[in-house]
Amino acid sequence: MAEAEAAVLALVRRHCSLPRTAVLAGNSVHADRAFLSRLMPELTAFLHYRIVDVSSVKELARRWSPQVLGAAPTKKETHRALDDILESIAELRYYKQSFFVQQQSVSTHKVPLVWIDVETTGLEPEKDKILEIAMILTDGELSTIGVAENMVIGHRTDQLALNEWALASHRRSGLMSAVARSTTTLPQAEAALLARIQGVCPTPRRAVLAGNNVEFDRRFLERHMPALAAHLHFRSVDVST
Repeated sequence: MAEAEAAVLALVRRHCSLPRTAVLAGNSVHADRAFLSRLMPELTAFLHYRIVDVSSVKELARRWSPQVLGAAPTKKETHRALDDILESIAELRYYKQSFFVQQQSVSTHKVPLVWIDVETTGLEPEKDKILEIAMILTDGELSTIGVAENMVIGHRTDQLALNEWALASHRRSGLMSAVARSTTTLPQAEAALLARIQGVCPTPRRAVLAGNNVEFDRRFLERHMPALAAHLHFRSVDVST
């Protein structure tokens, strides 16, 4: 594993010598980043925190230009690593040529986008906590479904471990004071948000998570709100793409 990481990192550096500049890309690439973070930390640290997620473009095509999606390149589904990369590049090239052309038909895609953003005590889901979670549901044309949800999770603030940046930011925004006053528990917030999603999209693994750098939010959901995370599709719409 160490030899493979060193070889890949050397190849990346050959074409992009500055750290945190090269952008990870692929289909549902948050899954790949999760493995890289755990097994190839030096390579992960060299990459930019943003990603280019081809499945984000695919999910937008499904809603806005279904006829374009229907003509997308077919996949061999060999489930070999290099084949997956080549197919992702071919797919993105296709969308570049056709997806951003205005189509006359209006999307009839009914599966909602679930826009979620979490504020946390830090960057590591295994040790950090969710302080606040907001959610908005939209349809395929990005029209809001119902009202926005915003929940502050109650914690004893003297027992929270925050890094210097997070503490200053959350104090400045008033979030720390709101956390100290809140009586909402994490299970209560999860149950309420999940019920809201299920009211619009009761079938599991259909509603698609959306947001900016939404891989970060998904990792916290998987750790702290597993029932909610399990109801969502594995694909996402990452606006940072």
